[in-house]
Formats: sequence, C-alpha cells, structure tokens
Amino acid sequence: MFSMVVTLMSIALVAVLVVASIHYGGSAYYTAATDARATQLTNEAEQIISATSLFRTQHLAPPSDATLLVSQGYLKSLPPTPWQYHDGFLSLEIHSDGDLQMCALINERVLGDPAIPNCASLSAGTATQACCSE
Repeated sequence: MFSMVVTLMSIALVAVLVVASIHYGGSAYYTAATDARATQLTNEAEQIISATSLFRTQHLAPPSDATLLVSQGYLKSLPPTPWQYHDGFLSLEIHSDGDLQMCALINERVLGDPAIPNCASLSAGTATQACCSE
C-alpha cells in the first residue's frame, strides 16, 4: 500500500513538472523560433540588397524587379521569402500577429526602430529593407 502511494505521488509530481516546463519553457521556444526566422529573413534581404547595390553600381540604375538580379547573374536564385521588391527597396507585408512581432524585431535590427510603417509611406531610397503593413 505504501509503495502505491509513493508511486502515485511520483506520477503527480512528474505531471506537475511537465505542465510547469511546458508553461514556462513554451514562450522561450516561441521567442527563439521568432528570432531565428527574423535572422533568416534579414540575411536573405541583405543578399538581395547587396545584389541590388552591385547592379546599381554597374548599370547606374536600380533593377526594375528582383528577377532581373537572377537573370543577370547577381543572385543564383531568389530566396523563398515573402520579401517584396518596390522601386529599389524591400518590404515585408504583415498578415498575422506573429509577423508583427517578427517585423518589429527586423526593423529594430536593421533600422534601429521597432516601429512598423505603412508600406505606402515608404518610398525609394528611404530604407534598404523594412517590414510594413498594408
């Protein structure tokens, strides 16, 4: 009987520890995943920006769209990301709350400000990359 009580107490203690680790550790995982995705998007955008800068230096004008960077050999391929190329700058449109947090992180890293501007308010030459809302 005593061993049964000890076994039940052990099971209950393990269950409490599992629930606590999921509750407190889950946010750390989500934060790390968001940070990793923001780093990936930032790196991919930097590749496009570098290729655009080289194109602009050699042709004295920005490319009309990002696919021209691939066809002219400045990029091997376009990264499979949601970056949009608009008249010489990159933007990322927001579609969910997760995107909002990621964009704030990207803008803080790149622009030094976590504010998220409207895409229509960005114009050529104002930012090399930015997250924006529709």
